Amino acid sequence: MGPLNKLNPLYASTQAEQSASKLLFSSLYSYDDTGHLQDDLATSMNVTPGGKEYMVTIRDDVLWSDDVKLTSADIVFTVNLMKSADVRSVMYGNWQDVTAEAVNERTIKFTLPAQYASFPHALTFAVLPRHILEDIPQGSIRQSTFSVSPVGSGPFTLRLLQNSPDGRHKIANLSATDHYYKGVPKLARFELHGYNDQEDLQRALQTGEVNAAAGTSISSA
Repeated sequence: MGPLNKLNPLYASTQAEQSASKLLFSSLYSYDDTGHLQDDLATSMNVTPGGKEYMVTIRDDVLWSDDVKLTSADIVFTVNLMKSADVRSVMYGNWQDVTAEAVNERTIKFTLPAQYASFPHALTFAVLPRHILEDIPQGSIRQSTFSVSPVGSGPFTLRLLQNSPDGRHKIANLSATDHYYKGVPKLARFELHGYNDQEDLQRALQTGEVNAAAGTSISSA
């Protein structure tokens, strides 16, 4: 539910945009069907006895959709974007006191100002490609072409973001990432529709334009 205007997860504010982020991008950790954390990019985590430093190691077989290798530098770069006042990310307030450092190509050290047992849950943010965004002024990232034509490392890759035939909503046309590190998704293609209001979403369900939806109740549909 909600508009599908930006495909950059730094600005994902609607359910449709958040769903797109999960399909197009990967994260250090994700949630399984029971709501528990599971490894995504990460392969291990070590915490210092004081609980202020987290050392996270990532996989060595992850590629961006343009075939560039994903490394710890991308994760550090993403954290610094989330902390930037110029970027104005929706996650801005959550990362101000956390520092991230690339120890090597596969290891990142997160340093917290105090012990925080729930910190691993913060490591579910979408990782962004440094090689694509580093030359764009941070204040211009929101308006850059990346927001409508992103390079990701998730299970699906964007083919096209287009207006619906009636012009009332946007459709993200996605295709399975053939080199996805967890295996090629079973769906070869996928369409994500972002509706601006509840009435349009209910109509789409009733007419069969879409076969599943989030952000609506059984009684209202």
